[in-house]
Amino acid sequence: MTALSELTCLGLRRPRPQADADEVADYLEAMAHAHERLATETHESGEAVTERALAAAAHARATSLRTREVI
Repeated sequence: MTALSELTCLGLRRPRPQADADEVADYLEAMAHAHERLATETHESGEAVTERALAAAAHARATSLRTREVI
């Protein structure tokens, strides 16, 4: 799969507003994977740093959603 097709798939499977935390976390993990891929494919070091930071933020948000306690 090319980076462009991966980004297209992400856009098509964006969670709906009523999505539960697990659905959103799965989407964020897929988004993080796309950012990691872009970081490895870019030829500009500044862009790679940005893509890695976006991937880390998406991973952190997904983890936060999965570990949140429901009261």
